[in-house]
Amino acid sequence: MESDHKRTRILSLIGTIMLVSIIFLGFFAVPVGITLSSLVGLIYGIRTKDQKFRKWSTIFLVIGLLCCIYFFMNLQSM
Repeated sequence: MESDHKRTRILSLIGTIMLVSIIFLGFFAVPVGITLSSLVGLIYGIRTKDQKFRKWSTIFLVIGLLCCIYFFMNLQSM
């Protein structure tokens, strides 16, 4: 029961990070928000030894980093 409460709090924090970044940065928040949210999820997964959380956070961290690289490459070519 305690782990479900912690997981709910972490997911709420991840949602809040995404919403705040979208409000302040607009479309540019997607690469930043995915990367920050996945880092929070990865830290939680490592601390609690939650395999599923760690796996999905790692996948989205890679996606977020690829989006950041793509964004900066496009920004540089302008």
